[in-house]
Amino acid sequence: MRLDKINKDLSVYQYKDGFCYGTDAVLLSAFTDFKKGDSGAEIGTGCGIIPILLNYHKEPGKIYAFEIQKDYADLARKNADMCGYGEKIEVICDNITNHEKYNIQGLDFVFSNPPYMKNDSGKLNGEIKKLVSRHEMFCGIDDICRAANYMLKNGGNFFAVFRPDRMTDLIFALKKNRLEPKEILFVQSHSDKAPNLFLIKAKKDCLDGGLKIHKPLVLYTRDAVMTEQLEYIYENGRIGGKENSK
Repeated sequence: MRLDKINKDLSVYQYKDGFCYGTDAVLLSAFTDFKKGDSGAEIGTGCGIIPILLNYHKEPGKIYAFEIQKDYADLARKNADMCGYGEKIEVICDNITNHEKYNIQGLDFVFSNPPYMKNDSGKLNGEIKKLVSRHEMFCGIDDICRAANYMLKNGGNFFAVFRPDRMTDLIFALKKNRLEPKEILFVQSHSDKAPNLFLIKAKKDCLDGGLKIHKPLVLYTRDAVMTEQLEYIYENGRIGGKENSK
């Protein structure tokens, strides 16, 4: 285990031999939007980095953080306590397919950085911690959207980060579970590269249509230096206001 510094105020423990959080987690925390005091849930919390960042930058109410791997659930609790958010982040160690037994409903927002790969695609990493985090071994994107629908209030928002090659899978699962896509932000590592991620916001039980496509978010310059947009995200925990919008 190692201690990684997030910013001048926060640090989290991570497993050296496990899946560590990346830029996608930071982007999702910045993209997830809600009013101060709103309550939410995360599906697949890992080390707990996103709820911690949300508490640091945006002051939510209670966040329920689901995590199927006991080692990571224990780690998320440890990190939440260390950062001073233990009473606001409730870690639940269980498969999200069992969500109904917890009777968590009426939430303002739900968010997820789900496994990007199907079980039959990509290289299967031998380390179980990484395997579960990267591949849909125990739940798929439809399971995640079904749980989000159950936990959200009418008009509540679901936020996710995913890979463009599985965009149709996600949108199909969202609409199947009464979650209407409302905003999409494509993410490019460099301005001359195709997007390698996208962020999406969907709203429960609302009218079809009205999908807003934001101007792509570019992370690095040609010299591999962080763009002003990415620097702003790390410093402020938000997607630079609305200047990315078309």
